[in-house]
Amino acid sequence: MTTNVIPSSPNWYCSRVSDANQTGDYAYGSRGSVLLWSLDNTRSPRFQYVGYIFAHLDKCTAVSLSRFSGHFASGGEDGKIKTWNIQTKTLIQEHHTHKNKVTSVHWSPVDRDLIVSADDAGLLNSWNIKTNSCITYQPEKSHVFCLTCSPHEHNIVAVGYKFGLILVLDVKESKVVHRLRGHDEEVHCVSWCPVRGENITKEDSVGEEGCILASGSRDKTIRLWSTLKGKCMNVYKVPNNVNKKERYQDHKTRIWLTLHWTQHSGNSTSLVSSTNSGELLLWNLKDSAKPNVWQVFNGCSHNRIVFNITATGPDFQTLCTISMDRQVILWNLDTLESREILATNGGYVYSITASSLDPSRLAIGVGDNMIKIWKTSDTRNSCNVNTLWQGLKAKVTTLSWHPKKEGVLAYGTEDGRIGIYDVLSSRPPRISNTYHKKTVYVVTWGPSCTTTKDKDALFVVYSIGDGIILQHTLSNLKEDAVSVNDVIIKNNKTIESISHIRSEISWKPDCEVVAIGNDDGTVELFMAPKLYHICTIQVHNKLINCVRWHPAYVASESSPSQYSTWLAIGSNEIVIQIVDVKSAIDAAESLDSAVLITSGVCSLAGHHGRITSLCWSSHVEGHLVSASYDNTAQVWDVIKKQPLANFQGHQGRLLCVMWSLDDPDIIYSGADDYCVYKWKISEQQHTKPPDKGKKQRNKGRRRPVDQDDGFHGVNKVSNIEAVGDNDDLTTLIEKKRLELVDKEKETTADKSLVLAGSQSQQESESPQDVSSQSSPKKADIKAKIRRKVKSLFPVSGTLENRGKAQLQQDCIQISQMLYNDNPNSNVTESDSTHLGLFINRKTTYDVLKTEGEHHKRNDNFDYYCHLELLKGDIDQVLDEAIKTNSLNDWIVSMAPLASYKTWLDVCIKYAQQLTVAGLYSKAVSYYLAAHQVYPALDLLVEHNQFKEAIALARARLVSSDPKLKHIYHVWGTQLASDGNFEPAAKCFLAINQPREAAKNLAKRTGDLTALHCATDVAMLGKEEDMGRLYAQRCVLEDMTHFDWQLSLGLTTKYEPLKVFSLLTVVHMKMVQAFKKMCLCDCYVSDIKEMDMFSDLKLLQTEIMLDKDCKDELIPWEPYNEGGQSFVHCVLQIWLNGLNVDVSHPRMEMLLSELISLKQTRQHNESNLQQILIDCAIDVSIAMLCLLLRKTYQAVNHIIAAMCYCQDSQQFEVLEGLCRILLPTGPSYVEKLQHEVIAIKVVTSVSASKTLVRLLSTDDSQDTIEEFSLNANANGQYYTNTTKCSAWDTLAAFCYTSALRYMMKEKSGKNDDEETSHMTKMTLGVIEKYSSMLLWNAHAVKLALEDALNAIGSSVNTMIINHTVPSSTPSNTAIDKLGEGTNTTEQDTEEDVYNQTGPIISESGYGDGDVDHNAEEYYNPYPPSPYKSSKLAKSIHQDQEVAESKTTKVQVEAPMNLLPLKKCPQAQAHARVSRALSDMNEYVEMGTPADNVVVTNTDMQIIHETDKDNGAEANIAHLNQTARNATDLLENNALSITSATTMWADTFSFEKIFGKEAAEYDSVREDWYSLPVDNRYSHECVTLQLLTDEKQRLTELVHIIPTAIQKCPFPNCMESARLLLAVSQRYFSEDEYSAFKVKVIDWVKTFAVSTKDRIIK
Repeated sequence: MTTNVIPSSPNWYCSRVSDANQTGDYAYGSRGSVLLWSLDNTRSPRFQYVGYIFAHLDKCTAVSLSRFSGHFASGGEDGKIKTWNIQTKTLIQEHHTHKNKVTSVHWSPVDRDLIVSADDAGLLNSWNIKTNSCITYQPEKSHVFCLTCSPHEHNIVAVGYKFGLILVLDVKESKVVHRLRGHDEEVHCVSWCPVRGENITKEDSVGEEGCILASGSRDKTIRLWSTLKGKCMNVYKVPNNVNKKERYQDHKTRIWLTLHWTQHSGNSTSLVSSTNSGELLLWNLKDSAKPNVWQVFNGCSHNRIVFNITATGPDFQTLCTISMDRQVILWNLDTLESREILATNGGYVYSITASSLDPSRLAIGVGDNMIKIWKTSDTRNSCNVNTLWQGLKAKVTTLSWHPKKEGVLAYGTEDGRIGIYDVLSSRPPRISNTYHKKTVYVVTWGPSCTTTKDKDALFVVYSIGDGIILQHTLSNLKEDAVSVNDVIIKNNKTIESISHIRSEISWKPDCEVVAIGNDDGTVELFMAPKLYHICTIQVHNKLINCVRWHPAYVASESSPSQYSTWLAIGSNEIVIQIVDVKSAIDAAESLDSAVLITSGVCSLAGHHGRITSLCWSSHVEGHLVSASYDNTAQVWDVIKKQPLANFQGHQGRLLCVMWSLDDPDIIYSGADDYCVYKWKISEQQHTKPPDKGKKQRNKGRRRPVDQDDGFHGVNKVSNIEAVGDNDDLTTLIEKKRLELVDKEKETTADKSLVLAGSQSQQESESPQDVSSQSSPKKADIKAKIRRKVKSLFPVSGTLENRGKAQLQQDCIQISQMLYNDNPNSNVTESDSTHLGLFINRKTTYDVLKTEGEHHKRNDNFDYYCHLELLKGDIDQVLDEAIKTNSLNDWIVSMAPLASYKTWLDVCIKYAQQLTVAGLYSKAVSYYLAAHQVYPALDLLVEHNQFKEAIALARARLVSSDPKLKHIYHVWGTQLASDGNFEPAAKCFLAINQPREAAKNLAKRTGDLTALHCATDVAMLGKEEDMGRLYAQRCVLEDMTHFDWQLSLGLTTKYEPLKVFSLLTVVHMKMVQAFKKMCLCDCYVSDIKEMDMFSDLKLLQTEIMLDKDCKDELIPWEPYNEGGQSFVHCVLQIWLNGLNVDVSHPRMEMLLSELISLKQTRQHNESNLQQILIDCAIDVSIAMLCLLLRKTYQAVNHIIAAMCYCQDSQQFEVLEGLCRILLPTGPSYVEKLQHEVIAIKVVTSVSASKTLVRLLSTDDSQDTIEEFSLNANANGQYYTNTTKCSAWDTLAAFCYTSALRYMMKEKSGKNDDEETSHMTKMTLGVIEKYSSMLLWNAHAVKLALEDALNAIGSSVNTMIINHTVPSSTPSNTAIDKLGEGTNTTEQDTEEDVYNQTGPIISESGYGDGDVDHNAEEYYNPYPPSPYKSSKLAKSIHQDQEVAESKTTKVQVEAPMNLLPLKKCPQAQAHARVSRALSDMNEYVEMGTPADNVVVTNTDMQIIHETDKDNGAEANIAHLNQTARNATDLLENNALSITSATTMWADTFSFEKIFGKEAAEYDSVREDWYSLPVDNRYSHECVTLQLLTDEKQRLTELVHIIPTAIQKCPFPNCMESARLLLAVSQRYFSEDEYSAFKVKVIDWVKTFAVSTKDRIIK
């Protein structure tokens, strides 16, 4: 009897492979066996191993216990269903009606005689074990996953199928009661509610009809079904990883959902389910209002999918679960906690070893890639096992504990790895750098053979694999291991080479001597540490498996053991040899050569198989245990040379054995039955292995499959002993002869039944024969085949065998026919047919005709054809065969006898016949035999055999044949539709369609490598337009992930993609610069520096970055890389690293490509990566413009990049752009053009170009001074007039970034640095900031835009709320009023401003007060976005497009700004002024007057309009104004009258929005003073009023000069807040108050909205 066991694991993916009953019996299927357990009925049940039954030849897939007796049923993949007695472990009954793998078996809980089973073909079998009869039924020909019998009705069964269907069946009547559809994937479990009725919330359900069925599926849903109505009642979604613990990676792909309906304490409203990550959930089904209320089971849970849940105990309060993690866990339903865990093994047990420092800690190496640490001293849990799996990729074949360090374990694996585990920590193992080529068989610890230091401190690991021994150093496993064979050869002069294959190594306990076993049966002894050879032991002739030294001390003796020099040696032989090597060790120093030992102390014989493991007892001298392939472990008393005990509990070959270091009566053994047994010597009933004739080796092997069908009688015991005690050869031969005689009788009886015909079969039909309708047809065909005869002349043969008298009469009759003169004599009589062969040709033909008709009647068409061939009538045979579709290879081979044409026709007909039969390959061969290549190709293509079709077409057709192209195209289309895009691309490439190939490669969504491949294919296929498109997507995606090396690797290969290389370099250098400046840390902090251009040497130019030239308003240090500016570094990479052609045409081409890329971009203001890409595009365009000396365009694109950052609130990116592009301030933009040209010249000269050649190839002859700055009287580059240049905008963005920089950096500075900043920050400096940021004209534009947006928002609100007054104009007017507004955007701004609050207080307008703690309200990067004027942006973009297309620009008033009504005189003046302002801008650009054409489009429109209104006098004035504009352009100067421009300086809220500007009767007096957002949303406002206000304000917008409108200037109000916040931080209170009053006075003039007047 065994004390304890770590059993084999339950089988996976079986819906009912385990079961339990109320009495505490528990069983599960493992491999082909069923393991039996007893769970006592206490409140704390424990696992008690009962035994195993070898049940099936193949995998056991189902186990079901009877609720009425101590029996259970099992089913397996061998198709058999068996019933067993649990107590006696004997077979009771069996049947094998199933011809396929059994998937589920259930013993009915209400009918003690009914067992229902199903297989993977959909066959259901109802077995009555009392009458021993079966009824089969196959409602669906699909895989059955699960079934369960109803606990209320004996004939109702629920069945779950693979494709999601659930059937409720009446197995007695073989009919379907309900078809339940709802699951999308296979049904893993079905469970009946244990209480009748379909109202689970009702406590008393006695007498109710119906029952609820629960089902769990792979689709992760639980469904409750009404079996009364046949429909779904509720659906529950199972959550994923409810405890959020770290799980195996396969929890998303390996899914199994099992259920159990609880019966605990009469509670039927709870359902237990598993999850795909291993947890158990208890669902509360009573509360229908909360269908997803569940509780999680606590304690040590499974960490992989659970396959079965069963209940046991008197009140079913204990649950048993099995899982993929190879654990069986007991759960308490009262506390929802785990009680006990049973670890199991999923592979061979190769090694067992105990630690000498902690004898209770046992290490087990298992073939399931795991190491199990068994804590045997745990009294509460006898199976306290910890599993180690990290770093283990193969079977663990050997283990060894460190002799001095606790918890250190060495292991070897099947794939040759050596590792060291520290089992006391959670760290992964350390792996040796040296591997064995094959399986490691031995690892052991010993002293180093390569050092003379203290051996206790230098224990190393020795390993054996592929026939060699390696020494691994524990302290440094990365070093190469030392070959012990090399050390032996080096230190032993007598050994020149080693031919032995090493198989074992064992160190003496005192580490003085090591024994090494070899494949030839020898064992060699070597003296440590130099490994001097002292002895060779030759007592075996086969490979040595194990060598063990007797312990130096044993517990029963106080003195050292006298047997410490004994060696126990086991090999592939069946005898164990004990050898005493004391004499060899003692004489080691005195002898010059090794001693040879050829005999031992004793031989231990008794095993019948090879010896695999040995272990000496550490308690008693001379006691040894051995493991063998004969499935037993033997305990020996070596001193007395007698066996003590034999353990026969394993059902497989033993591989390892270990004597307990704690208890002298306990031994551990492991075998290939996946089990580890802990057994006691004193409890064994046997003293030696069974005799060879009686050994139960067939337990571990498959028994031969039983050949007979039907059922076996009751109480049949499994046939374990195949041969009796008598081994006499004569007896065995006689038994075999009798078996053969019996088998022959059975075969004869079977044949007689078949020949009797189908009628006898129908008469003897039994219930088990009700399987399918096709069975009788198969029997008939089989009978016909058996009635076939082998003679061509069966009729004649029958008549020829009638006896001697009849034969004599035949001779007389032949004589009469031959010699009688009667001409009418013939052999037409039926009894004389056989005589025709002896008369003449005519009679012979008659015989052949008779025999042929006989063969046709009996479907012997081949024989009929043979007879026709004998007559030479091949045409008749062929016609008959074609009509009946009976052509075959032999008939076709005879067709050439008719003619060549006939043979060709027959081949084609036979190919058609084969096609119908589905033999396509063979049909193709006959088409080809008839030279019909195209039909053969069509056949292959039609049946999707494209590879065969391509091979045939390539071999038989020319390359230009359209058929070949068609096949490739069809194949490629088919592959693409199936999602196989790469093979589809191959097909399109084969027919020279790279465009289609690239399209298919690019279809793989989210696969960047596929997109790169598509780009390569398109470019190599000369499809450059498509290649650019895909390259653009690749580059943008690569830049999003900052993978510049991948982008450059693609774009540098092809010259047409060079433009993307330029963009990638700019993006890379820009992001790397931001990283160095600690900007955008959350995105770019982890970016690695790319060293692709690290070897590129930057050329030193005379124009270097001078830090002394820094603007006094710039607080940051100028950014540089090695003294060079950002632009310098990028340009040199372009020109030297990427070898960009600097010729003017090439630069223009690159510029146009980048502009096209920019126009196709959709700006995403919420994504920083996209903003960085947009900025990189504009910076790249700007640099190309600088190379082309288009300074004005370059500055505009830099401003555009800054606008993106401003609009999206990416102020850090804005700061970074200013610091890399304007390192010393806005004035650096002039030097930037000079630097770019200088770099271009120097780079070209260094590339062996002369300066003359460079200038001669440059199409642009403009000077570098094209864009120069004019300082005012004070020498400053700023002004505050209505003329706003691009430089002014650039400076404004730069200075706002400088202010934010100071706000952000002040808190991180030390005291000295703060003092320095405060010293620099004077009133004069802040005034300079103010003069550049607070522009009256821009403030006016902002005020008008706020007012127009407020009008649009109010109109939209009226339309949405349907609150338009009765005076509402037509819908057309409403639509026009809503144009150009953005209600959502405006509302968002106001909401955010209300959260943060502006700086300027409402009281500041009265007394100039400002919040004393305004600084704490200030956010240097406010969340409220400033949206640059979309009107200004559109004009700006139109300007760029016009300039890029032609050198002659038409200056016209934009038609989309015309008012809704006809233009009055004031509007005419406004548009002409607008035109003049546009022309003024071109004059500022330095554009010659002859390059500007002023059209009179506006004046013509105004002329016609005014003419209709009778205002003829104004036309002359307008014409004169146009002539004045032309004169101004010719003189290259422009002066603007005060009437047009100075109105902005006299701006006031009252003049624009007051009563004097526009008076309305419908509003009150206080309405005119309201802010515009409250003003136009007031309840007194009508739609007509809004219409008039929009028209009036639009006219005012037209008066704004074009230079102001097209400039995306920073928000002046936001700049005012910045100025106040910075001044409050750096100034004294008095200075701050004085400056504050000026700013507030300015803001009071232009603030028109609530957000600019209110602070929280």
